[in-house]
Amino acid sequence: PRKMEKYKRVIYLIRDPRDVVLSHHRYHRHLRGYSEGFDSFFFDWLNGRVWPCSWQEHVCSWTQNETSSQPFELHIMRYEDLLSAPHFELQKVADFLGVQTTEQDLERSVFAASPESMRLKEKRGMPEGEYAERFHFIGDATAKQWKNRLQPDQIDLIIKYAGDLMADFNYL
Repeated sequence: PRKMEKYKRVIYLIRDPRDVVLSHHRYHRHLRGYSEGFDSFFFDWLNGRVWPCSWQEHVCSWTQNETSSQPFELHIMRYEDLLSAPHFELQKVADFLGVQTTEQDLERSVFAASPESMRLKEKRGMPEGEYAERFHFIGDATAKQWKNRLQPDQIDLIIKYAGDLMADFNYL
């Protein structure tokens, strides 16, 4: 069990599981030696057999405390909202953390965290274990890739397994 008492504030970044499976497959194929095809990975991921666990288990472990007495304050941010309105979302994070910001601070932060800036940082070096030839950790940094890459039956299965939770976070 996670020792949550050491956390005071948590920022939890959530992403549509239909995009997560694509990103996670790419990561595991290049950096963790997953040698099976996407279909096998899809079922392993969906059932929580890919580290660390299934999407819904991970989300619930942070967002749905059984006793409702979390020892930390929780701020949930959707990846898709961060992409579409980065200044607004970063201001919400700053407010949550009690950090005073200016528009220049936000602009600098958005620029420093842009996919282009992150790719430049990546070129300068990645931590050991996070690097592989011809693999870029920073992917497309877009939302809704699943619409062009998942099969209808795969989309249906994700919704079957995680639909209630997806609805809670406006992914349906």
